[in-house]
Amino acid sequence: MVNHVSNYSPLFIILVLLVKGQIEVQGDLCVKALNYCETQDDCKLKCIAPRKDGFAYCDNTHTCSCFFYCKRDSSRTTCSCS
Repeated sequence: MVNHVSNYSPLFIILVLLVKGQIEVQGDLCVKALNYCETQDDCKLKCIAPRKDGFAYCDNTHTCSCFFYCKRDSSRTTCSCS
């Protein structure tokens, strides 16, 4: 039984590493997205539905994170554009 259980250990470790890797990749993509908006006008053009609190929703074809703020909000990315 010990051998049977240990056979699953490497698979479990690989699974954990894959999941961790995906999270890290998403984080890197979020950081890289900060370079996409070079000016505030560029930011405004790429953002839709700006709100009074300074945040705006991005559409699916653009990335807007001018002021170093990027997080997932359901299926959209919430960006700071104020």
